[in-house]
Parts: sequence; C-alpha cells; structure tokens
Amino acid sequence: METLAQIHNRNVALLFYKDKEEAIKEIRKTLFANLTKYHPAIAIAVEKLLDERIKKSASPLMGELYPHIVYDLVSGIPAKDFKEVSAQWLAAYVLTVMIDDVYDIDSHLKGALIAPLHLETSKLYKKVVGTRYSDMFDELVFSAIQGQINDSVLQKQMGNHEQKLVSAGNKNKILTAFSCVIASMLSNQPKGDFVINFTNNFLLGFQMLDDISDFESDYSEGNKTYLLSFEQKKFQNRKTLLEGIILSGTFNKTLDIVLTSLNKGFEMIQNENVLTVSYFHQLIVETKNLKKLISSYTPSKLDEIDKQIKIICQST
Repeated sequence: METLAQIHNRNVALLFYKDKEEAIKEIRKTLFANLTKYHPAIAIAVEKLLDERIKKSASPLMGELYPHIVYDLVSGIPAKDFKEVSAQWLAAYVLTVMIDDVYDIDSHLKGALIAPLHLETSKLYKKVVGTRYSDMFDELVFSAIQGQINDSVLQKQMGNHEQKLVSAGNKNKILTAFSCVIASMLSNQPKGDFVINFTNNFLLGFQMLDDISDFESDYSEGNKTYLLSFEQKKFQNRKTLLEGIILSGTFNKTLDIVLTSLNKGFEMIQNENVLTVSYFHQLIVETKNLKKLISSYTPSKLDEIDKQIKIICQST
C-alpha cells in the first residue's frame, strides 16, 4: 500500500516543480530582495504569506509554476529578463492571494504590504505600455481582482452555478495578464498571441482542480464552490463528505469542465517538445483516471478516489 508521502510524490504539479525548482527559488529570492529595499519586514511578511499558502496546499503554487509553463513555449527572451518579470509577477500573485485569503500577519503590516507589492506589480505594466497588449493587460488585471471579490461573495451562497464558473475563470485572468507581458517581450507577434490564447483555454480547468484539492477545507469554512453547490447534510469526516459530493453528481460535472479546459490547452501545444506538454498530458491522463473511478463509484473505491485526488490536485 502506498504511503501518503509516495502518493504526494506522484502529484503532477510537484513533478513539474521539481524540474524547475532551482529557477523557482531564484525568482522568490529576487522578489524578496526587491521587497527588502522597501523594508526587511515587508519581505519577511511576504515570505511568511507564501509559506502559509504552500502549507495549506497539497501541491506547489500555480503562481510560481505558471511563468515556467509559458517560458517553456517561447524563445527569444533572455533568462535574466524572464527572472525579473517573473519576480514582478509573483508580487502580483501575492496581491491576489491577499484578496482571496487572510493570514496571520501583524495587522500593521497588512496595509503596509499593499504599496510595495503594487509598486513591484506596476513594473509589469511598464513592459506592456505602448504595445498592442496594453489595454488587454489592464482589463485582465481588473477582471482578476473583480473575480476574486465576486468569488468570495458567491462562495457563501447556494446556487448561482453559472456565475460561480464565470468568477472562477475571471479570478485567474491574472495568469493571462502575465502572458501579455511575455507576449510584449517577443518579436514574434503570432507567438505572443498564441501564448495568450493558450492561457485563456486552461484557466477554468485549473481553478476547478484547485476546488477539488480544497474540497474539505472549503466545506469546513462554509465555502459553497461549484463543486460544493448541492444541498448538504452535516458530514462527519472527509470520507463521508467525499461520498456526498460524488453522489450529488457535481464531481462528475466538475471533472467534465476540467477535461474540456485542459484538452483545449493541450491541443494547442501537443506538437511542442517541452516539459509543459508532458505536464498537461499527464494531468489529463490522471484526471481521466479519476473520472473513471467516480463514474463507476462504489464505496469500496473511496480510498482509491481520494488517492487520485491527491495526484491531480493543483493550487492556484
């Protein structure tokens, strides 16, 4: 029987992270160095916030993986420039996290974090000013912030299924905003447009995978995500909750959305010979495996289903 550690090591996002780990840590260090210039306490607080997010998640953060997913698909951007914009992007990601979650940060620092993070994020905007992506970048950042706020409100309400899907997709448009920055740095315009369209295709799928990953904590916090939008009784533990979600039919519907979204993204890149292609392919394979288990559900399969959830879980 597999241990929890062995199952965790099979997580698709973790396998991608391990290949990019050194570069991801360098980008973190760059952000912390930039924030230290404002005040060391700012860098320490942001590091704590990210660490708390990672502890809460069962997989690496998409905020740190995503730049490498895109960078895999382009050429012509020097590594130094990529590291610089990725650190600025990480600041933007932290800003959206602060909207989405509240962490145990000293109260006087919560407000103090916003200004330096915003200043770092604004450096991304300077990259797109004067390019064809400038207005799009503005709209995407606005949609991401609005999506985070709307999502927080809708998660406390039953129903509103379609609105929840719209907000779930919108709040991850911050990813597409980064793609606009990358596109503006490329001399090849069709390739830049390609990267943006690719990102748009998989946004909703990754958010739904995040909701699957967090189903237990979302339930305990009273968050009625699309996955949990069904009439609920009081569930005593993770197993009975998972069974309730499966029997409600929302799990199968959620996985259909995930597979449609991921397949659209994969179809655009399947002929590329890069690690991102393997990442998407494996994620689709493992998600299909989960769907098969749920489609033929019996109580004896519950443990196997829970293991499979840990393999596909993503953290946006």
